Amino acid sequence: MPYPRDFRSDIPQSIENVMIRALAKNPDDRYESVTEMLNDLMTALNPDRANEERLIIAEPLPDKERTEEDLEKTIKMAPINNDMGSLREQKMTHSSKETHDEVEKKSGAKKWLTISGILILLITAGLIIGITVLPKLFYVSNVQVPDVTGQTYETAKQTLMNRKLKVIRTDRVSETIASGKVISQSPGKGVEVKENTEISLSVSKGASKVAMDNYVGYSKETVEEALKDAGYKDIVWHEEESTSIPVDQIIRQNPVRGTKVIPSKTILELTYSTGAPQATVPNLLGKTKAEASELLENRGLVADFTEGDYSDEVAEGSVLEQDPDAGSKVNQGAEINVSLSKGSELKPREIDQPIKVVYPNKGDHSEEPSPIRVQIYYTDANHTEFPFVDEEITETKTYTIPFTINPDEKGSYRVLIDEKEQKTGTVDYPRSR
Repeated sequence: MPYPRDFRSDIPQSIENVMIRALAKNPDDRYESVTEMLNDLMTALNPDRANEERLIIAEPLPDKERTEEDLEKTIKMAPINNDMGSLREQKMTHSSKETHDEVEKKSGAKKWLTISGILILLITAGLIIGITVLPKLFYVSNVQVPDVTGQTYETAKQTLMNRKLKVIRTDRVSETIASGKVISQSPGKGVEVKENTEISLSVSKGASKVAMDNYVGYSKETVEEALKDAGYKDIVWHEEESTSIPVDQIIRQNPVRGTKVIPSKTILELTYSTGAPQATVPNLLGKTKAEASELLENRGLVADFTEGDYSDEVAEGSVLEQDPDAGSKVNQGAEINVSLSKGSELKPREIDQPIKVVYPNKGDHSEEPSPIRVQIYYTDANHTEFPFVDEEITETKTYTIPFTINPDEKGSYRVLIDEKEQKTGTVDYPRSR
């Protein structure tokens, strides 16, 4: 016979097994009572039955019972005599009636079995629906409340409705949030609620009118900081050269001071000084210090010379770098940073430094001279407090220390006699090439 899961694969195997047993052809294979079936159903969805095998019930062999039609057929026999025929006819008639009654009883029993099977099937289907379908129909899902603050009300409303949430709007004045945008929400971002929960949105009506502040005479940087959270629709900056007003100072504004405005609907125009007329920075690279000074002075600019790096391409004392670059526009009188080359980079130099250690004259030549302990330590590009000598001497001796000195650095040494420091010195990097 076909199995329920052949038509609905989502039916749990344990539920199908209940149906198979309830509808088994052989009464011996069915549940003995409704209680037994109910108990089986109550545990059908338990985790320990998740991997249950399909219940297999052997099909019964077909009965070789005679049909009602066969039983009602007349059995024809040759008559012996009238009396015997009459007697036999009576017996046959009586036997036929008994057989007919038995068939009717069996037929009635089959009908009741069929009705019982249908009822069991309906009860089973109802229980399956009650267990698997009805909970889904009445279940209300949880949703996570999204963050809609800062969004326009329409966008926020649509976002919440897409999550199956209801919206309650409250309008209020805000000096910082633009009109029509969400100021706050309750419940807040990330809170889990049931579908159809009401979310309260506080929506900005914009700012009330305020008196325009005065910005004239202040620096551009100060005004920018003051206007950072003022909520103006737009701030337009204009430049203007001026020999009397310092660079970046506000010259004028529109709207003027005291005008009543709604910042979110107002365009504020500010004009600031760019200072004196500008000059174009000349190309100074490769020029000598004198040439660079003359070029800058002719354009009303001032040179600020500094020592730069080594260079194999640019001669010592010539311009290696400049800031701003050539072609830049600067105010007349501006300082131009000029870096001068130190020429080719100097290499480490090897220097042999003689150190003379004098043996003290004790005045008595008849005795064997007593040895003194000499210790020499030196520091250079390759060593730090390197123990060059540690020995005893009985006469004056000169030691030669092989120093390696980096450009712009020094070497140093210490001489100890009998563990007491007697002499120190330094060795400079030789400037002669």
